[in-house]
Amino acid sequence: MLSSTLFALSAALLAGLANAAPYSKPHELVVWRPKIIYPVGEIDWQVGEPANVTWDTSDMPPNVTNLNGTILLGHPDEESEHLNSTHPLAKGFSLKDGVVFFTVPEVEERWDYVVALLGDSGNLSPTFHIYSPMADEQADPAEDTAYEE
Repeated sequence: MLSSTLFALSAALLAGLANAAPYSKPHELVVWRPKIIYPVGEIDWQVGEPANVTWDTSDMPPNVTNLNGTILLGHPDEESEHLNSTHPLAKGFSLKDGVVFFTVPEVEERWDYVVALLGDSGNLSPTFHIYSPMADEQADPAEDTAYEE
């Protein structure tokens, strides 16, 4: 009798545990990679001047998982994108906005900068140029071989 009571109790306990967690479908994660439309190649940004990054929102799904955006500056090579996550160009904006404004930071002159738009996913721009007018003013024209009087 004791064994049949134990069996009935165990069966009831297992049945209760099986029903304790109702079945639910897994949540579908929607990943959206908006295309960066500005800056694109042949663009020059000047250190200390206002700039923006613009992206296409026309194909944004209605159920995007994360709308909180961040813009990082980088310069890719074969080994890394060298994205500066320590000093984002902009953060905390909505990907729904399609544009974010900021001031170009003090960086070395390069012709291979990119911006990365992060949020729901990541997307890189084509390369572009950032220069400092101070670097141009400090150049000595007498040392420039292309300089003619």
